[in-house]
Amino acid sequence: MNFSRKAVLVSILSLFLMSIAFGASAKATATHGKTVKGAVVSVDETGKTFSLKASNGKTTELVWNAATKVTGPALKAGETATVRYMVRDKQNVATSIMTAEKHAAAVSTKSTATTKTAAASTTTTKKH
Repeated sequence: MNFSRKAVLVSILSLFLMSIAFGASAKATATHGKTVKGAVVSVDETGKTFSLKASNGKTTELVWNAATKVTGPALKAGETATVRYMVRDKQNVATSIMTAEKHAAAVSTKSTATTKTAAASTTTTKKH
């Protein structure tokens, strides 16, 4: 009987250690809450994948699904996007995509400068 108690104890301890090891590896594959911001390099509508190049030069490959929340203009190359994602099954799965047209921001800044210049040139001076 002494042998079977030891065998049961070793089995229970082994299962406990395996569950701890499995829990640690499961946590490593499901990382939440990462964010990347950059320029959209390419978009594959069929495969639901896209590439984003950050200002540091690093390109991140991402995928989206039906649960991904998208705000802003349609995702296309040349736009600026901020993406929140998580790593699942060795893929960067986007949970939210916020796009902003790079061109629109430049036009907006340019038109504001033009308006200020025009306003300054139309200032009249009074003679006394």
